[in-house]
Amino acid sequence: ELDVLERSILVLSVYDWEWSDSCLGLGRTSESCAQVITAGFEVTMSIGGKEYIYRTNKNGSIVRRES
Repeated sequence: ELDVLERSILVLSVYDWEWSDSCLGLGRTSESCAQVITAGFEVTMSIGGKEYIYRTNKNGSIVRRES
């Protein structure tokens, strides 16, 4: 998505998290999200001095970026 080299990514933190729905708490207005607790991770990383926060489910099949 960001089209950067893997070695340019600095992972700052990774936290276990439980999201309130299948959209990891980041559902769009036109999207239907199952209202189930979804275990996963919140990952904060730095790329070129800019921070990015991503949310994933436990197996990484769902990944969303916080805006």
